[in-house]
Parts: sequence; C-alpha cells; structure tokens
Amino acid sequence: MQRNNNFNEYPKILKIEDDGTIIALDKHGKVNTDLNTHSVTDEQQYDIFGEVLYSPYSRIQKYQQSYAHDSHDPNHLKSEAHYNQRDRERELQLLEENKKTKRKNTWLGLSAIILLLIVGVFAVTAFFNSRDDGQQNQTEQAQTDNQNQNDAGQGENVNFEHQNSKIESQIQTIKDDISNGNDETESKLQSLQDKVDSLKQEADSSTTENLADKYQSAVNNLEQAKDQQENGNSDQMQEELDKVNNKLDDIKDKFSSFFDNNKQEDFENKES
Repeated sequence: MQRNNNFNEYPKILKIEDDGTIIALDKHGKVNTDLNTHSVTDEQQYDIFGEVLYSPYSRIQKYQQSYAHDSHDPNHLKSEAHYNQRDRERELQLLEENKKTKRKNTWLGLSAIILLLIVGVFAVTAFFNSRDDGQQNQTEQAQTDNQNQNDAGQGENVNFEHQNSKIESQIQTIKDDISNGNDETESKLQSLQDKVDSLKQEADSSTTENLADKYQSAVNNLEQAKDQQENGNSDQMQEELDKVNNKLDDIKDKFSSFFDNNKQEDFENKES
C-alpha cells in the first residue's frame, strides 16, 4: 500500500508492506515501523501517532481532531529542527536497503546450501565409484593371477609332455637296437638315464612322479635286456624287452589320462 511521501505532513502512513508492516511518520515526524496491520491496536496508534491512522475496515481513518497545540510545544519544535525532511527520506531509504540486504542474504544462504548439497552428492558418488573401481581392479588382478598360474601350469605340463615324448621315443629305439643285436647301446642308455633323471626333477605331483618311476623301471629293464643279450640269453633278453613294452603301454595310458584331466581343469577354470 503506497502513500504520498510528503514528509512535512505527519503523523501519517507512508507504506504498508506485503507482510503487514506499517511504515509511517509518528506524531514527532520520525519514521516508525513498530506496528503491523495484523496486530495493531488503537491504543498503540494513540501512543505512537496520537490518533488512529489505520483501521482494518477503512485502511486509513483519521479522527477529526486538531493538534495545533503541537506546533507550540517546545519539544515538538526541537524535534522538528533536528529531524527534517531529508533525515526522514534517508531513514526510509535505509529501511528499503535493509530489506534488500535481507533478501540478498536469504538467496545467498539458499545458494550456499544448494552448493553444499551438490558437493556432497559428488563426493558420495566419487567415493562409491572409487570403491567399485578398487573392487574391479582386485577382481581383475585375481583373474590375472589365476590366468598366470594356469599358464605356468600349462607350461610345466607342456614341458613334461615334451620330455615324455622324447624319452618314449628313445626307449623304443634302444629296445629295437637290443632286439636286433646292436652293441652300440651303452651311450644311448646313459643319455636315456640322464633324461629320466631330469624328468624326475620336473615331476610336481604324485602322478608325474609315478610316470617318472615307471620310466626308470623301463630303463632298468633295458639294461637287463642288454646284459642278457651280451650273455647270449635270447629268451631272458626278450622277456625283459616285453616288460619294457608293457610298461610303455601302461605309461601311455596313464600319461594320456593325466593330461586330459589337466586340460579339462584348465578349461573349467577359464570358464569360471
């Protein structure tokens, strides 16, 4: 509610804010904001204004009273001298500035709260993302370690399989040489024994150790067969060579079963 701001005339209402605050000039011509339309009483208005300026029905209702004697009041003349129109305008301006400052501070406070909420959301999101990345890295590292172990195991199996193939072939060659009466088998038997010793060192399970032991037993049978050949005992020689054949067949079966099982386990580990 706007009023004509003629500061030379008072008491009067200058403005009524939206919240009901009454901005007025009191009976001494000073700006007053103590009253509110929602709670103002006639007694308060008499005390401040010397009359009722605001009525909830007519907004402004002045009594038909004269306050000419105020112009002869020394206190009134003194206040008028020190509280002129410029002072009143300045006070009203300060009230408006304070109002704007409060609004600005309110918006700044809300902006700060919103900013804190945004920062909090980003911080929580970053924390959970970091935790997920850490778990993913651990999972990937575990998978890599498992893969390396599998690859290492496969490498050992491949090497054992390669050694097995060479030993098996060399046993068959020496066996044929002895059967055919070839005397040049001593160096071949020593080379075979060295390979079997190496195979024993590479054995890393009960199954591979068992295979290495069977090869050693076959080497022993070959040496016995060679001795019988040199002594001219053909029947005993053949008996030892037959033992070698049986052990080779047994080794082939065990070896095939062992490595087929390892390949199946490797495949299942990769699938999981």
